[in-house]
Amino acid sequence: MAHDGKLENEALPDAPITRMTPRERLEHYRRETFPELRVVHVGDQMRESAQWLAPTLAQSFYSTNSSAAPSLYDERTGLNSGLSAHIVHPLTIWPEISRNHSRDRILVFLTMLGIVTLVLVIATSYSRERRLHRATTR
Repeated sequence: MAHDGKLENEALPDAPITRMTPRERLEHYRRETFPELRVVHVGDQMRESAQWLAPTLAQSFYSTNSSAAPSLYDERTGLNSGLSAHIVHPLTIWPEISRNHSRDRILVFLTMLGIVTLVLVIATSYSRERRLHRATTR
């Protein structure tokens, strides 16, 4: 199973289909060849470039066939047919996610700076009002 059509009909290096003869593959799947699908864990590299990424989430990042975009990968085994489903979901918008995270950090900082400034202005104004009130009531 693949969310990316280019990954369909590819086989993992240790898949049972690789041990079948071309004739058996043709009988079962109506095709003889299945390109190799290499799935490599890239979570550690992702954490180096995006340190804000939670370690548990980074463990689910993989790369398929040396793709530049990271992918989320999941394997579901124990299906009734004896097959296992390998689900690969490429994160094609990863560069945009990284850019947005940097931008959002700046926006949060500026918002917090604005709140602190507003609190200081209100506190100063309140303090001046209290002094003025005390001076006029004596």
